Amino acid sequence: MALVHVVAPLLALSGTARAACDEPAELVAQVEQAVLDARFEDARAATDRAERAFGCTGSAEGALLARLWVAEGAMAHVEGDPAARDQAFASAQRVAPGQWTEAFGAALESLWAAAAAQPRSRGTLQVEGLAPGQGARVDGRPVQTPAELESGLYLVQADGGPPLFTRIVLLPDEQTLVVRVEPQAPATAAPTAGRDHRGRGWWFAGAGVAAALSGTSAWLATRQDGAMEGATSIDELDGDFGRQKGFGYATWGLAGLGAACVGVGIAW
Repeated sequence: MALVHVVAPLLALSGTARAACDEPAELVAQVEQAVLDARFEDARAATDRAERAFGCTGSAEGALLARLWVAEGAMAHVEGDPAARDQAFASAQRVAPGQWTEAFGAALESLWAAAAAQPRSRGTLQVEGLAPGQGARVDGRPVQTPAELESGLYLVQADGGPPLFTRIVLLPDEQTLVVRVEPQAPATAAPTAGRDHRGRGWWFAGAGVAAALSGTSAWLATRQDGAMEGATSIDELDGDFGRQKGFGYATWGLAGLGAACVGVGIAW
């Protein structure tokens, strides 16, 4: 009996406007450059983004898929995985026969041509969880599932545009792959952010401290009157008068600060 592979539920993409979507062609170019530079983690990250972009835009151009899978085949070759390389190369030839990416060189091109000439086994693709009236698309073409297809890489989407989901899958030889789709929960309005009143007490405490300091400063200012009366020289008189002015300014400044703290505390 053929084994059954189940792809984890695919959460539906939200109805993102086309303007907000990444361009698949730009991301495929990033994958190619990352593979050429041997930045394989970057290549995989860009591949994931390209997969999401195919779903967001609703596109499934065979030429772009072929470029993506040629790059994946080249990466698998460098990583020493000839089976994955041939699978990716054969998949690229399936969606866009004869389209090779010259940047990967003649040596890999000969392996790409050889992979296309090899007989391929077949597997069964099953898509579950589609909404009533909704169908599946494979590499951009409507497909009734379960469908028996040549093993390899496929872009599976839901129709309706833009697709509710998209996933690049590997259909194994002589086995069944189940792609299970679950619709996204309806979007709910984000809760209105409530005002956080934590910290209001500190503003009122600050107002109290400022009021206390203002009172102390006013008391010290009045004390300078007696000091000026007992002054025995012009220098002492000037000093006492200067201190009184300083305490007076401090009194009004601290009173203003206290009022400001009260205002902020009320508005917090």
